[in-house]
Amino acid sequence: MVNYDAIPHSIHKIQVAVFQLRNALTLYYNGSYVSAITLAGAAEEILAKCSDHAMSDFLGGDVQHNHNEMSSSFLAITLASAIPGYDSLNQNDKETVYNDWAKAITREFNTAKNQLKHKSEGQTVAKSPSFKEDAEKYISTAIINYKLYKKALPVNDPLIMKYCEERGII
Repeated sequence: MVNYDAIPHSIHKIQVAVFQLRNALTLYYNGSYVSAITLAGAAEEILAKCSDHAMSDFLGGDVQHNHNEMSSSFLAITLASAIPGYDSLNQNDKETVYNDWAKAITREFNTAKNQLKHKSEGQTVAKSPSFKEDAEKYISTAIINYKLYKKALPVNDPLIMKYCEERGII
């Protein structure tokens, strides 16, 4: 766990996200998957926004949900083949359809995290088929977003690199 006494009074959001990610990994390896989900989810969200901002600066225009270029391409190709008449839509309509689907996918991706951290109807959380798999999803996505932002994995962090090696994240 992080020694919070050693943290300066102000730190960069990336450092916060890395602290959260490390703690999520510690919880994950100790079998505390529910806590790992919410902590990794928080790190993933910070890192996603940082990677979006970096990509926006690079492209000179606003980019949102730049979580994975391959998934964006996959979604665009899937929409073109799955929706009748998609190819005949004008560019604005294609972007609307794409954005609606991207929001729906993001909402589904965040379901486990949001059910655990927000009060909703009732007092119970719909049990995920596997909290362990959900924890892995948020941890892996946080690491991928870190890599998109920094253009490299945190090779000097043994805990994060251990997880990356186990999962084949390169």
